[in-house]
Amino acid sequence: MGRKSKFSYEVKLQTVLDYQQSKGSVQSIAKSVEAGKTSIKRWIMIYESQGADGLRETHHNRGSRRTKSE
Repeated sequence: MGRKSKFSYEVKLQTVLDYQQSKGSVQSIAKSVEAGKTSIKRWIMIYESQGADGLRETHHNRGSRRTKSE
């Protein structure tokens, strides 16, 4: 099962919008929300390719729920 994000959808979206509105550099915005620069860049790329819904939490690595046949 995947990890739960430390950051809510709202924080991610506001962070991306702040960057796009030139309210600071990636580094300064990352510092203000206590996130890494790489995370901020990833959120920006996701937002640009998938829109705001791409920033919502998704569950990855759930694995198979199939049972073993005997």
